[in-house]
Amino acid sequence: MGNLSSSITSGMRSTMEETQEKMLLRQIELNASQVRERQMAMQIASQRDFFHFFAAFCTVAFPALIIKKFPAPILPLSFVLAYQGDMAYGNKIERIRADAEDILQGERREKYLPLPLGEPTVTGIDEALRAKGKL
Repeated sequence: MGNLSSSITSGMRSTMEETQEKMLLRQIELNASQVRERQMAMQIASQRDFFHFFAAFCTVAFPALIIKKFPAPILPLSFVLAYQGDMAYGNKIERIRADAEDILQGERREKYLPLPLGEPTVTGIDEALRAKGKL
């Protein structure tokens, strides 16, 4: 009788260990997806911020080019200096992070961060882990 209960217990233990390993691998795969989304959101926010600086530069540069009375080399260098100064001493990173959070909370599902093959599913994660030889 003791032998039967110990074999059931060892069978349950091995099943639990396998299940826990699968759950851990699934969590790792999903976390990698979340990290990717956050990195993409930061990249989009950074590009938007650069676009704002570039739009301001074009707004000032095009009329100056038409008039041709403005010293041309000083204008682009002043915008580059302002952009780098804002990055180094301003709160540019905080603005980019706030914009990235807005993208993740509001815009992610609609248009900016769609996952290439849709939302991850348990079967898809299992297939990816099997292909890697981890499951």
